[in-house]
Amino acid sequence: MNINQDLFSKVIETAMAKVAGNSRWTNAIDKAVEGLNGGWIVTELFDGIMVTTESGKTYHANGKCECEAYLNDMPCNHLALRRLLDLYHEAETASVTSAVIEKSVREGLISSIKETWGAKFPGLSLADELMARFRRNSLEMLSIDFLMAVKAVIA
Repeated sequence: MNINQDLFSKVIETAMAKVAGNSRWTNAIDKAVEGLNGGWIVTELFDGIMVTTESGKTYHANGKCECEAYLNDMPCNHLALRRLLDLYHEAETASVTSAVIEKSVREGLISSIKETWGAKFPGLSLADELMARFRRNSLEMLSIDFLMAVKAVIA
């Protein structure tokens, strides 16, 4: 399991903020992260996770767990880890989705600018004008903010 540590750290930080003041859940999250980083073998399944701990015991965390903490109505490290991984995957999906959307927006802006430029300024080099104004000779080198500004100016 490959985890983007920066993203996972943000997920942990958000989770800790949500359970602030509840020391039992804070401890469960801490132990889940410690276990993930320190020797637990975690297998993700379609309906939860399987966690094999350092002691060799395996737990299936899928909304419930067979561990002592869960059976005694206490926060369970394994369920905490499962929730952290669920939140991580949601954040990962959102990150990829926003990157795809940004790419699509960029491509649309670039296409629109090129089309408008060619119609409004025939014979005038877009690359030369970009170089004079932005020290870049290609629209692909500009941020979305600059692309939107260019589109607004030439519209």
